[in-house]
Amino acid sequence: MNAGNGFQSTYENSYPVGDSVLRKAETHSSTDAPVGCISRQLGKGPFSLVILLVTPEADFERIVAEAAEEFAGTDVMACTTAGEISTNGYDEGMILGIGFPANDFASRSILFHDVDKLRPQDVVDRITLERMMLQNDCRELT
Repeated sequence: MNAGNGFQSTYENSYPVGDSVLRKAETHSSTDAPVGCISRQLGKGPFSLVILLVTPEADFERIVAEAAEEFAGTDVMACTTAGEISTNGYDEGMILGIGFPANDFASRSILFHDVDKLRPQDVVDRITLERMMLQNDCRELT
């Protein structure tokens, strides 16, 4: 498949990024089992990271819980949107997924609690430490 940018893609719902492949998926929030639909579109894992962009029309807590189960062992980041950019352009009522295949990407998620009480140096230190551990764990990707 030609992804529209001159590159060939081996996955119908993928965009080549350099030598790696970033996977994408979308479904309407009214779809039965939307997380399962997103998972099928993303294709076979494992994934290092899955990002979900969720319409406010969906039950966000349910979507996140289902995604944690569906993508067990994968970092899942999710947020609500004020409109989605789908294959139809600006859209509403959609759930979008982006998959980062573990063969091509490595990631670590950091959850910061009480962000209003964070000290900037503590944040920098935590990010630096996580980055060093990620680089050490994934030497083949650097």
